Amino acid sequence: MTYGLLAALSWGVATLGAAMAARRIGAFRTVVIGEAAGLTGFFTLFLLGHFSLRGVGPVAWVLLLAGIVGVGGYLALYRGLESGHIGLVSAISASYGGIIAVLSVLLLGERLTRAAAIGITLTVAGVILASGRASPGARESARATGIAFGLIAALCYGVGGFLLGRYPRDFGWLVPVIVARTGSMVLLLGLMATPLRRSTGRRLAPGVAWAVGAGLADAAGLVFFVRGDQVGLVAITAAVSSAYPVIPLIGGLVLLRERMARLQ
Repeated sequence: MTYGLLAALSWGVATLGAAMAARRIGAFRTVVIGEAAGLTGFFTLFLLGHFSLRGVGPVAWVLLLAGIVGVGGYLALYRGLESGHIGLVSAISASYGGIIAVLSVLLLGERLTRAAAIGITLTVAGVILASGRASPGARESARATGIAFGLIAALCYGVGGFLLGRYPRDFGWLVPVIVARTGSMVLLLGLMATPLRRSTGRRLAPGVAWAVGAGLADAAGLVFFVRGDQVGLVAITAAVSSAYPVIPLIGGLVLLRERMARLQ
């Protein structure tokens, strides 16, 4: 639970930073810069910590797939943050916790106590309620766009997080992340088509700074998430970490003057 809360804190900060970056330099460039920053940090830890890739070969394709699916979630989330309400999009995307919990119970045979099951249900229900109506003054088109991209992000995060959460107990907390993020970076490099120079100089520098910060915070959240999977249940770590929208929601109120509906 502690690692899940730390992951939620890190991902909340990352989502807010990504929203600020995406509105300056675009969603795709935000993902590329953030992924590059995070992968650099992971490789630094790998070299300093004397980790080993021994034995990971037979399941490398699963981890690479997790990274590829995960980057689809980032692209969807950041595109939603670019065009929609931060609180709405992040709240919907956070339902990935319920997806991972269900997959963990059905496919990994994890058993939840009644209290844990109720807690997971309430967490997901809260996400649904938060996205049930637009905040005052929100445009309907932006809301619809945000909901669509938020749902895509939730599905990708759910599947990718489940695949990634299966192996920390076998290979440690860092090796699965390194392999998965390598796959996501290869995909992004293949998709790169929009050069950074198309952004205006005035907006480029702060946008890149926000993207780098978001990438590092997201990397920290992933470390906490995988570490939680290593020492506890995947379902519980995922459910607790899905509380991260609280931070971008508050950030949207303070930094972007967004407004919450009473239900939210």
